[in-house]
Amino acid sequence: MTESIFPVCSPEIVNNGLKNIQSLADFPLLHDLSLPKESGFPTWESWFEQHGIYNVNAKKGLKINNSASVIQAAISGQGVALGRSVLVQSDLDSGRLVQPFPKLNCKIELAYYIVWKKNGLAHEKINVFKEWLQRQC
Repeated sequence: MTESIFPVCSPEIVNNGLKNIQSLADFPLLHDLSLPKESGFPTWESWFEQHGIYNVNAKKGLKINNSASVIQAAISGQGVALGRSVLVQSDLDSGRLVQPFPKLNCKIELAYYIVWKKNGLAHEKINVFKEWLQRQC
């Protein structure tokens, strides 16, 4: 499944001066520590490097070890997060989050797995869920 990773924040942060990439230096960065570095999940450091930005301190800000909490912190105006498209789309659609730099994103491939007990496929609900999940991908 292909996902995009891009900066997201509350509309208030944009209204308070987040106008360009360089102005990210004036706002806290929200770091998602829920995935290990070895996973290949982009960090602020790798996101800045991919976009050729070297004059913003990529290590500053809040470090949170739960993806949902990172998104909630962004919604409540605590800073700017790197949002995963599949996790933030409904918040973008509702206006709780905005994407301040819509042209700057990273495409990544992440794997998702469904696992069930040996006799699991004998249950109709598990089959229905498995088929739905496969259609989503």
